[in-house]
Amino acid sequence: MKKYQKFDGKVGIVDSVTFSFSAQKLIESVFGKEQVKGYYWSVIPSQESEAYGFDSFLPPTLGIETSSVYTHRWDFMEFLFTAPEAPVKNILPDGTAVYAPQVPEEEQKRIKAYRVLSDGMLAFAQDCAKFFGGRDIFVSKGHFAVAWVNSFLSYPTAEDKREMAVIRHASDTNHAEYLPLLSYRPSAAEFWKNPKKYLRFIKRSHWKTPLQAFLVSVLSPVAAMHTPGNFTLYFLPRAQRCYGKLSLRVGRRVLAVAVGRKGE
Repeated sequence: MKKYQKFDGKVGIVDSVTFSFSAQKLIESVFGKEQVKGYYWSVIPSQESEAYGFDSFLPPTLGIETSSVYTHRWDFMEFLFTAPEAPVKNILPDGTAVYAPQVPEEEQKRIKAYRVLSDGMLAFAQDCAKFFGGRDIFVSKGHFAVAWVNSFLSYPTAEDKREMAVIRHASDTNHAEYLPLLSYRPSAAEFWKNPKKYLRFIKRSHWKTPLQAFLVSVLSPVAAMHTPGNFTLYFLPRAQRCYGKLSLRVGRRVLAVAVGRKGE
């Protein structure tokens, strides 16, 4: 690790949301704290926040449950933030990245898709500049961008579902297990070859077909949610929406029974 100390440039980290600054800690252990700065979508308040140099698009005063920070599917935001590059396996003393020689098929598809996505971002920016007549435009409220992403996640087109079905995301610690990001469309033969595995993929999918939603609901018939002063029993908790809820107050507690999506 000491050989990297010869690098005398500045290092910037671009990330989405952090609480423990784990990535920044790792980079700082190599290059030194003074040479590293983090750029985040949002920083969840913690006792460690003041110990690190960072800028945040959303102020570091928002709680972990704040709806203006989190979208309906945060790993899609991770996909938007990702760089169209192969996984990095090493960093040379001059700061040059050494990429993995063997790039997984899932990463190849992500890189290819991101080029199209980037072109769309530029086209959108050009349309905005044309529409607003060259005036400076700055989105100062993060919840505006989150609402926009949530709208896309809630109202996908057939093309959206088809194109995103090939995108998988490795969100595990080792970045080795690739799961569907938004939609998953296995063939019948593929599903029955390993139904347990692909049922897990379907559960992970955000955009389910009616048949997929039915399978997931039937195989997960009951769930409970307990918070201070509240207890709710859900039937068919993985349904696409909540179909009804009945609540009863008993002293200081609220007991409820619901049919449909958990949490609504």
